[in-house]
Amino acid sequence: MLVVDDDAVSRHVLSLALAHAEMPHVALASGADALARIEEIQPSVVLLDLVMPPPDGYEVLRLLRSRRTTHDVPIVVLTAVDADEEVARAFDAGADDFVRKPFKPSELVARIRGQLRLRRMVGELEKRERDAQLVLELSQALAANLDARAILDTVVQRLGAMPKIAGAAVIVLQEPRGRAEIGFIVAAAGEAPEAPGSVQLRAHPVLEQVLASRAPYVGQDEGSFVAYFPILQENAPTGVLTLRAHTGATLEPHDVSFLHTITNTMAVALRNARVVQRLRDETKEVSVARFEAERRLRTLQRYADFFESGADGILVIDPEGRILFSNPRAQLMLGHEEADLTGRALVDLALPADLDVIGELHEGFARGYYPQGVDVRVRRGDGRVVVLSLNTSSVLREEDAIVCSFRDVTQE
Repeated sequence: MLVVDDDAVSRHVLSLALAHAEMPHVALASGADALARIEEIQPSVVLLDLVMPPPDGYEVLRLLRSRRTTHDVPIVVLTAVDADEEVARAFDAGADDFVRKPFKPSELVARIRGQLRLRRMVGELEKRERDAQLVLELSQALAANLDARAILDTVVQRLGAMPKIAGAAVIVLQEPRGRAEIGFIVAAAGEAPEAPGSVQLRAHPVLEQVLASRAPYVGQDEGSFVAYFPILQENAPTGVLTLRAHTGATLEPHDVSFLHTITNTMAVALRNARVVQRLRDETKEVSVARFEAERRLRTLQRYADFFESGADGILVIDPEGRILFSNPRAQLMLGHEEADLTGRALVDLALPADLDVIGELHEGFARGYYPQGVDVRVRRGDGRVVVLSLNTSSVLREEDAIVCSFRDVTQE
């Protein structure tokens, strides 16, 4: 916190309130000092007195809002003037909130915490917007290009340009379905975790673990976070996406989930291009049924926006009942993250007593019958049991997939 107030008693009272709330702070006695040191201090919130010798609080507000580096810093103004027009003037100048003097420490701390929460929310929204923009750019690039090498290069170059990522690479197995002992780095950008060339899998226990478990791995290597994501084709590993974070950067759970989504997007693009099995060496020529891949991408894209914004839970499953896709509503109702659901069998979610119901669904799929209004009891990720009413559809049958929509009917 940065406190800017020319009154020594007021600064002391503010400092006591912040110290009691365990909020680190710096107190300055003038607007000139604040303008000179704010980029050095980089405060999360500024507490600014309005009535000070020039430059007063209004001028400091105007200057802070005009600078690119301080434009978005939350500013709470302090005023002893009991006039609504002064408060309105402060908001017009760029204030985010105000506290009248004399103030209650509890109110001051509550308003600061409110600004911190708001700033975190704005930061998260900005990150989601950047992630969504990257997914959109990648989707457009992958949809427009069915050359396998170009797909891989596009993905690693875009990931390598992310603020947290120092480098990325794709390792493709010498043989399909995880039987290979050698992999080849066929695309790389920046400081990838693995050196260019061939990779002996037995010499890299983490790679073997990821290929065997078909699950991502995130850990530290030489002070930096590294992440490995399996590239799956029909639930069999055909390669690994590897990433290294910048020193000091942390890969949070939402980062891992986003990167997993990118890996799955890349795997779908490679599958549609039908060239993964042909990547044995870096110089292997690729032959692909372009028309079929483009048709599949157009078919899936047609439903993407509907699935994401649907009010019902929506799962896309293969004929064996494995989950290929889940929309946000499904993840909320089932109490699982997207990464926890993808690749999981539908039967794993049902209570043992309702396994015969899932079996009947599978039998129906095999006969070309897609049941409606089927009630199934499932256990959520938090352990709570809910009753879901399922409706299935063959709308994606040409893509060898089934749409399953559902609602929570536990209360009913």
